[in-house]
Amino acid sequence: MIVCPDGTVLDVATHPDPPAATIPGPARTEVPPLHSPYPDVPPLGEDWGDPLPDPFHVDYDRLRDAAGAGDLAEAIGIAYRLEQRLTDEFGASHPHTVNLLTVRSWLTVCRRTDPAETLSLLVLTAHRRWRAGAKPVEVTYRTAANAFVLWHQLADADPGSAPRWAGPVLDVMTLLGWGNRSQVVREWKAKHPVPTG
Repeated sequence: MIVCPDGTVLDVATHPDPPAATIPGPARTEVPPLHSPYPDVPPLGEDWGDPLPDPFHVDYDRLRDAAGAGDLAEAIGIAYRLEQRLTDEFGASHPHTVNLLTVRSWLTVCRRTDPAETLSLLVLTAHRRWRAGAKPVEVTYRTAANAFVLWHQLADADPGSAPRWAGPVLDVMTLLGWGNRSQVVREWKAKHPVPTG
């Protein structure tokens, strides 16, 4: 299952299409809103809602165009490169950078290719959003919930690889104060000890 930004829950096993929505971009009056089959991504900015500075608009517009056209691989690549530029310019915990990480994470969830890679990115995103105090906090919660659900699916489908992710997922659940989900991970770890030696 995947928890969408609008709160709906999708069953990943059936791979339904994401709900139609608009991917918001920097506030620019000359560019009409882009309609996309992919869910809303959070706004970008220093106050978690401000647009990106001018030097980054072109790449963000390219990202929106690629996502709107359904080319998620291209959109993810652009998001990654733009995120690296923002990290160099502002730092990894700056709102611009954290929001681009969130965009990349959501596009990766929508792409549905490598569950382990997606889980790693969701854990990183939830952790960084929480530490940075990202707004809206509901996006952080959905990101963490998606990480938990994806880990749970991996644990059911491939118990051999799940221990690798149990610790990082438990860290995020504990960080957010999600005792029930933390307990689920602890109980799973107790039933599936990591072999030694």
